[in-house]
Amino acid sequence: MSDYMKENMKTKGISDSRLMSLWRKAVLAHNHHQCLLCGRSGDSNLQCHHVIARRRKYLRYDYRNGVPLCVSCHQRCHTKNGDRELSRVFRHYDYCLDNENVIIKNYLVNRGMTDTDFMLEKKKELMYVINKDNWT
Repeated sequence: MSDYMKENMKTKGISDSRLMSLWRKAVLAHNHHQCLLCGRSGDSNLQCHHVIARRRKYLRYDYRNGVPLCVSCHQRCHTKNGDRELSRVFRHYDYCLDNENVIIKNYLVNRGMTDTDFMLEKKKELMYVINKDNWT
């Protein structure tokens, strides 16, 4: 993350760690607090896995780019067979692949947004997902 983006986030009270915490809560809420592969539940037993690596800033805080997995399933998903298994059961897999190469700078310029605008938009989206009562 650029120094400019870090500084901009600080002035608006938004930090990467705060958004990552919200992202985790949103991923868990959206997926009914269960491991996507084996169904194990309990937030303390689950890790949230980015389908597309966090370095892709456009998808970093997108709850659709995350899946809750228990420790053993998380380890398994980092194998070729595990990745294939994940692609078969994860409903947002195509969305993630379609957006993997979005360049954040171009996205912001095309929408007339600043980094801070983007972060605030993501925060609002994550809060909505966390507070939504019934996910189908």
